[in-house]
Amino acid sequence: MTSRNISRFWEWGRKIICVGRNYADHAKELKNAVPTEPILFLKPPSAYVREGSPILVPLYTSNLHHEVELGVVIGKGGTAIPQSAAMEHVAGYALCLDMTARDIQEECKSKGLPWTLAKAFNTSCPISEFIPKERIPDPGSVKLWLKVNDQMKQSGCTSQMIFSIPYLISYISDFISLEEGDLILTGTPKGVSAVQEHDELQAGIEDVITMNLQIIKCPLKA
Repeated sequence: MTSRNISRFWEWGRKIICVGRNYADHAKELKNAVPTEPILFLKPPSAYVREGSPILVPLYTSNLHHEVELGVVIGKGGTAIPQSAAMEHVAGYALCLDMTARDIQEECKSKGLPWTLAKAFNTSCPISEFIPKERIPDPGSVKLWLKVNDQMKQSGCTSQMIFSIPYLISYISDFISLEEGDLILTGTPKGVSAVQEHDELQAGIEDVITMNLQIIKCPLKA
């Protein structure tokens, strides 16, 4: 399917395409309307951080939230991909977090501004090892969870998603051509909450993978 080492997609993949409010209960917990079509935003590859390196809290936020998600790794590019062929473009998956500066996001929303500072900062996209497609035969029924300091905060299933993975691949590719190594974040279940410096995060896909991460503050500028 691929001419490059897809298992290290984060080293050369060109974009991260994120889907907002793809779980109705999450939209409701933040008092947002449940969407009738996907809400998309982007993160740059510089947002990637791997297990073993810390999540950095940007200096400009005092309300950093975790959002656990199933990531879809694209193995074959395309434009205007039909839903019926969408899964042929998937190489595998990753367990991901969409770290969000919630106070900055709310401020941007109130001013009608983009969410870039809230979503795209360095280390805003922690990811697990690559998960080959064969290890998740039904991505529409994947149980996700996240703990903060051993306390369960998020627990949900991709069956609760408003828009399915084939639909998202087709929808996104109508507007943004998908390329090998791209990552699609498919949305988060309810239970998002703030994290603090030195918090320990553990996230998992049930029976597939777990990862551990720590929160630290960005160093002050000299």
